[in-house]
Amino acid sequence: MTRVLRIVAAALVVALALAPGSADAQVIAGAGYQCVVSQDTPAGGGIYFQPDIGSVTFGSAISTAGSQFNSFILTQAGIYQIDLSGSLFFAGQFGTPLIYALLNGSGPAAQWTAAPITGLYSFGGAVLISVAAANSVLSLTSNDEIRPQDAHDSCKLVITLVAYPPPPPPPPAGPPVPPLTSAPGIMKWRRVGN
Repeated sequence: MTRVLRIVAAALVVALALAPGSADAQVIAGAGYQCVVSQDTPAGGGIYFQPDIGSVTFGSAISTAGSQFNSFILTQAGIYQIDLSGSLFFAGQFGTPLIYALLNGSGPAAQWTAAPITGLYSFGGAVLISVAAANSVLSLTSNDEIRPQDAHDSCKLVITLVAYPPPPPPPPAGPPVPPLTSAPGIMKWRRVGN
């Protein structure tokens, strides 16, 4: 079911990117990742990712360092869609497992709530976040100790830059022109001399 939803979501993103019309209908950049298999992450620690098998990356707005990483550099300001889905083992020490998206170490900018299914916790969904400054750092963490299921499909992340921020409003043009209180008088000229 999750794979079908991801395929439908990917098809929608591609359709929007290729749709004729305004520039607002275009996806600017995107990248796909998967959780690092068998990674143990303490509560509050960054979740590690690696490029997803067969994933397509386009544009230059999302950057990482190394083959495995726990942060993403969002090189352009704008509106990003963060789509996280999968199943993880949670230690169950701190109540309902939550996954947070942090921007520059603070937040949360987004949150996913995990639901129990057959010994695992499942989560998923796409959220939009606003990134005000270029080169902001995005990381994902949890309120509980987690361990991905030992399979490549256990945890997927797709980050997409969907819109640039709107330009700032123009500065005011100056003071308003006062309204006329009376009609200007008609001047009469008189010839002097001849």
